[in-house]
Amino acid sequence: QESRGLGDVYKRQIQGNRTEFALQINETHHYITKEDLLNPSFEIPNGSLLILKTDPQIASKNAIEGLKDPKQSRRIIFELRNLLQEETFARFFLNSGGMAALLNVVQTLVGNQLAYGLFALNLAMEYRLNWDAISESFLQEKLFPQLNANNINVARSALSIAAQIARSEQFGFTIADRIIRATTPSGLHPYANIIQSLNSTDVKVQSTALSLINALYSSCPNSSVEKTFYDTLESLNFSKILKKIVKSLKDEELKRQVYLYQCFKLRGLQREGKTPYDPNNKEHEEKLLLLWQLIFPDKPLDARISEQWKLIGFQGTNPATDFRGMGMLEHNSRASISE
Repeated sequence: QESRGLGDVYKRQIQGNRTEFALQINETHHYITKEDLLNPSFEIPNGSLLILKTDPQIASKNAIEGLKDPKQSRRIIFELRNLLQEETFARFFLNSGGMAALLNVVQTLVGNQLAYGLFALNLAMEYRLNWDAISESFLQEKLFPQLNANNINVARSALSIAAQIARSEQFGFTIADRIIRATTPSGLHPYANIIQSLNSTDVKVQSTALSLINALYSSCPNSSVEKTFYDTLESLNFSKILKKIVKSLKDEELKRQVYLYQCFKLRGLQREGKTPYDPNNKEHEEKLLLLWQLIFPDKPLDARISEQWKLIGFQGTNPATDFRGMGMLEHNSRASISE
C-alpha cells in the first residue's frame, strides 16, 4: 500500500485552493493545523477517520456573510445546528461577530425556523463568548415569551437558553425573574407558564423546565429572595406536580434535575431549622395566627396570649416560647400538616 504524507493527500485529493480546506479527526473533532504538522510529538491516533472539510475560519466567515443575506440566512441557520457543535468553528464564528448576526436572524423567525434558530443560539451561548450582543429587549420580546410555546422544539430551546441566562453573571436571577414576570401571559400567575411546561407530555420539555427552575434557585442573591421564589412555586402546586413526575421517572437528565431541586429544597429546610421564631417579626406572627385558623376555621382565637393554644399541643399560653431546636422549620411543618 502506498505511503503518503498529509501534504500529498491535499495535493492529490483537492481541486482548487488548498488553503480553503482542512482535515478534521472525526473522533475528536480536532482540526489538523500547520502547527500540528510541524510538531514532532503530534500524533493521529491509529484507526482515526480523517474528514476533509472547509477550513473552520473560512467556514465561519461564510456563515456570517450568509446570515446577513436574506436569501441564504435560513439555510445557514439550519446548518449552524451542526457547525456550532464543533468548538474550533464556534470560536472563529463567535469571535468574528457571529453572535450578533445570529441574533438578528432569530429575531425574524417563527415556527420551525425559530426552533432551528433557538437551537443554534443555545449552542452558541454555551461557549460564553460575546454575550454582550444579547440584549434584555431581545430576551423579553423574543425569547422568554416562547417558554411555553406550542411548538415543542421551540419551547425546549427557549427553556434551555433561559436557564443559561439565569445562571450567568451578566443577567442572573434578578433580570431573569423580572423578564419572566413581565412576559407571563395575561391572567396567569407569575411562573405559571413554566409550571405548565412541567406538565408537558414531552420529557425533554419537563427536564429543561426543571433545569430553568434549578438555575433560578442556584442564582438567588440571598435567602430572602430564595424563600419568596420557593413560596411562589408552591402557590402553583409545584411540589405536587414534581411528586407526580417522580412516580414515573425514567429519563436520566430529568432524574438529575429532580435531584438538584431536592438539594436546593433541603438547603432551604436546613436554613428554616436555624431561623428562630421571632415574635417581633410580622411574617412569623402572621404564620402563627394562620396556624390557628387552619385548625379551627370556625373558632376565633380570644387573644394572642391565650390558654386556647394548649388545645393544639403548645405547652403554654404563648406559642413563641415552644419553638426551640427546630426554629421556623417546626412551625412551617405544623402549618403544612394542618393544610
